[in-house]
Amino acid sequence: MTLRLICSDLDGTLIPSGYCAESHRALRTFARLISKHEIQLAYVSGRDHRLVQQVIDEYQLPAPDYVISDVGASIYACHEHNWTLIQDWHHHIGPDWGGRGALDIAVFFAETPGLILQEDAHQGRYKLSFYAPLEVDQSALLWHVQELAGEHQLAVSLIYSVDHGKHIALLDILPAAANKLAAIRYLMNLLRLHADEVLFAGDSGNDMDVLSSELPAVLVANAHDSVRRQALRMARQAGYCDQLYVARGVKGDGRYADGVIEGIQFYFPDLREAI
Repeated sequence: MTLRLICSDLDGTLIPSGYCAESHRALRTFARLISKHEIQLAYVSGRDHRLVQQVIDEYQLPAPDYVISDVGASIYACHEHNWTLIQDWHHHIGPDWGGRGALDIAVFFAETPGLILQEDAHQGRYKLSFYAPLEVDQSALLWHVQELAGEHQLAVSLIYSVDHGKHIALLDILPAAANKLAAIRYLMNLLRLHADEVLFAGDSGNDMDVLSSELPAVLVANAHDSVRRQALRMARQAGYCDQLYVARGVKGDGRYADGVIEGIQFYFPDLREAI
C-alpha cells in the first residue's frame, strides 16, 4: 500500500471560519478515510500547537501524525497525546534571526504605521504576528517591514493574508526559511515522499506558497474570490496550474472538509472506495 501525506489547513479549510456552515457528515467521512488507509496526516495551521490541540478536541478531528503550526515556524511529531517539537526544524530556521525570538525582535516593528501587535496567544518562538487595516497599502507595508528587517540583520518571510470574516488583514513575520511549503517539504524529506504522494488543502492567503507550488493542492470552494483569483494566477505564473484543483462541489458543496475530500478523490482516485 502506498504511503501518502495529506496536509490540511484547519480554519476555513477543514473546519468553518465563521461565515459558512460546517458539514458534520464530511468530517466523519474524512476521519473514516484517514483511518482506513496508510495515510500520514498533518495539520498545517497558523495556530500555535495548543490552539491546534483545542480545535482537534472541539471538532473531534482525527489524531494527526504531525502538526505544522505557527504558519510553518514549528513542526511537531504526534503520537496520540504526546506531541514532540522537532527541534531540528528550529535549528534550521533560527539562524535567519540570529537566534533571536519573536519577542526579541517585536520592538523593531513597533512603530510601523498600521501594524497592531496580535495577542500573546497568536505569537510563537519564530512567529511574530500583527493586525493591519484592510485599506492598508499592502505593497508599501511589506516593503517597509522588509527594510526594517534588513536594518536589523534579519532574514524574514512575510506572510500577508486577510481574515474576511473579521474584516482585517494579518501579517506574520517568520524566519526567511520558514513557511508552510518549506515545512511540508521538510516532512516529505523525513518520510522520503515524492510530490505525487502528497496533497495539501487550503483556503487563504497564508496557504498561497503551497497552493502555487509543485505539490498537488486543493482550494476549498468556500475560499474568498480574491484568494481563488490570486492562487490561480500565481500557480499559472509558476507553471503549476495543473497542480491546483479548485473544489466545486462534485458530490457535496465543496466547502471545508467536503472540499478536502473532493481533492483527495481527484488526486487519489484509488481511495474513493473508502469515501
